Amino acid sequence: MSDEFVKNPETGRPVKVGGRIWHRLLKKGLIKNTDYKDPNILATIGEEDNVKVKCFEINQSLPPEIEAVTGRGKYKNKIVKRKLPIARKPKVEIQQAVSSDTSDTDSDDDIKDMILNELNQLRKSTYTSTDTDYTTEHEYTTTDVEEF
Repeated sequence: MSDEFVKNPETGRPVKVGGRIWHRLLKKGLIKNTDYKDPNILATIGEEDNVKVKCFEINQSLPPEIEAVTGRGKYKNKIVKRKLPIARKPKVEIQQAVSSDTSDTDSDDDIKDMILNELNQLRKSTYTSTDTDYTTEHEYTTTDVEEF
């Protein structure tokens, strides 16, 4: 959203361009659109467009932490951008590690080891108490994974 403001003709108060109240006034016809373009919309989808291909092409030009997806709700029939969840960001690194490994070892063991390494890096926790200071670090092993 932009940082422009317009005057609300009903109340006389400033209204942010692109905001909820601005859209409501626009629908009522009390204000006119001044070339406002929603920054989330990347493209519109035609009836004959292949959405997956179009999203893939747009994703090539976007930074790695932003993804092009099909819109829902008010963004129906549009391709919009969204931030990737933190859990999906290292996916590229894992894929590169698996594809670069050309050894004859079992790929299931490699994947299990990569998951365990990620768990050990992300889930080491440190707890402190007011009575005693202590830290607890749990190293995940293959037996922990097999329990699930």
